[in-house]
Amino acid sequence: MPKEIDLTEDTVRLGDGWGIAAGGESPSVRDLYSKSLSVPVQDRPRKIIFSRADVPPEGYELEICKERIEVRASDDRGYVNALRTMKQLANGDELPTGRVRDRPSLSLRGFHVNFDSYVQMKADDAKNLIKAAANMKLNAILLEYGPRFPFRKHSAIRSPSALTVEEVREVVGFAAENHVEVIPLQQSIGHLRYLLAHDDYEDIREPPSDYYTVEGKPYALDQVCPMNPRSFEVITDLMAEVIELHPGSKFFHIGADEARQLGMCAKCRAEEAKKGKAGVYLNLVNRVCEWLHERGRTPILWDDILCAHPEALKDLNRNAWLMYWDYWTVSDPSPRVVARGTRSAGYDRRWLGEWLDELPARWLPSILEGARRAGGRSFEEELGPKYLSYFKRYLGGGFPKYLRAFPYIEFYQDNGFQVIAAPTAIGDGELWHGLPNFARFVPNIRAFARRCIENGKVPGLITTAWYNYPPEILYLGLVATAKFTWE
Repeated sequence: MPKEIDLTEDTVRLGDGWGIAAGGESPSVRDLYSKSLSVPVQDRPRKIIFSRADVPPEGYELEICKERIEVRASDDRGYVNALRTMKQLANGDELPTGRVRDRPSLSLRGFHVNFDSYVQMKADDAKNLIKAAANMKLNAILLEYGPRFPFRKHSAIRSPSALTVEEVREVVGFAAENHVEVIPLQQSIGHLRYLLAHDDYEDIREPPSDYYTVEGKPYALDQVCPMNPRSFEVITDLMAEVIELHPGSKFFHIGADEARQLGMCAKCRAEEAKKGKAGVYLNLVNRVCEWLHERGRTPILWDDILCAHPEALKDLNRNAWLMYWDYWTVSDPSPRVVARGTRSAGYDRRWLGEWLDELPARWLPSILEGARRAGGRSFEEELGPKYLSYFKRYLGGGFPKYLRAFPYIEFYQDNGFQVIAAPTAIGDGELWHGLPNFARFVPNIRAFARRCIENGKVPGLITTAWYNYPPEILYLGLVATAKFTWE
């Protein structure tokens, strides 16, 4: 919904006698209007006029009159967003007269198109999602391939359902045509089973922790050794090929989440003894970030390992941006915090006792489960002194009962890093009537977007989507992302 809209009951019909006049827009914008509205680029009595105006980036002013339509914006994306609003207002070739003033609330508004998880998703499915995202005024996609990228140098790791080079170019080009920025993602340390399952990469496997063993046998070899020089060589080989097919991308996401096997091999244990797990992690992550920076890309990484080891932030490559993911918080204030690096279940046990009468009904199922897992301990005991020394001042004045939602936004900013929010449309496998738990995921998107807007310094938000579902199920999360990042 536009921020300001004042329409009349009168209408105007586009067609004969209408033309598009040159103005402050680019030729590609003119052509897009002509194609979308079936109006020629000609000087005619009734005109669509473009002019530059002092409005926020991607914002626009739209005035629809009987004899003219004037579109004012400060950039081409603003003109394109005005066109999308016109298409939403149209009934065939008929438009209501009136005025619209509009602008986004967040500058980066994106969605996760995940070929790795959605193994049945074809290039055409991705293009349909991109088109829907563009129509809803989203301006970015996080494009993750996993083994479905058409790797050449390391071709053995390709999935049977890998895209072709031509299909990747087609998807990337289609996004550009629709004014949607592509942020490619290639994992750099964990979630690399598709690579490490091959014996050619046995030398860079990090031995699995107890978490990843059954009866002493590994069942998830998915992390490279951060101290092995060949790990960097292989990962940057993969990234170089991804960059080649995404020549216009300003950002590159390196993943780097859920590295649960840090410090397992002899080299990593020795490094951990000197620099801690954070030092082991950064040995690879910082090199990858610098490698990308040298190639004109801004590296992005998931925040969870840095949240679990906040001492690492002082040594993290300063070119990196953090993508802060939290799939559980649904309100502000919140009774829950995602406390990385602790054993906390996220809730205080007292919600089952002295605070029970204050418990809102909508929180009941998740709080009861989390509070039971807390084992009778208070939040202060659960979180521990290290966590509280770093984060307590960011949890808000209502701690330990009501916490400031998404508290790490300001923590990362105070440490000098840009933050992109990452709620989820399909997150942790939780089901609701056999479907992804949209009853939780949509409020998660809304709450995160509102906190980002309130903060005023967050560049934007990209909603993630995991697990292997039919791609059609993604549209609800996509629409929710568009709604809450624009309002």
